[in-house]
Amino acid sequence: MGEGCPGCPLRKKCFRAKDPDAVRILRVNPTLDAFKRRASEMLRAERGSELGRRRSVDVETIFGDIKRNWGFRRFLLRGLEKVDHEMRMVAMGHNIRKMAYALAV
Repeated sequence: MGEGCPGCPLRKKCFRAKDPDAVRILRVNPTLDAFKRRASEMLRAERGSELGRRRSVDVETIFGDIKRNWGFRRFLLRGLEKVDHEMRMVAMGHNIRKMAYALAV
């Protein structure tokens, strides 16, 4: 559990509760920390850094193009299934445009 910090001069900057006796509670999830540590180790490994470099070329440019050039910033539909369909439609449009450019050359 946490300890109160009523005398701290910075309390108003880091604590929004109106009650002066309120206590901030911090919870640590060891399972989440273990997953984060494992992911960080995998990303620092040679294979992980290679995949990260490939992702920046393969995937990020496509999402950047869709966001900036198409203005697609948020999904119009709600629900996982509908969002999945909407993203598939956007991806198909992107691929059709790429095919049109390739055939025009």
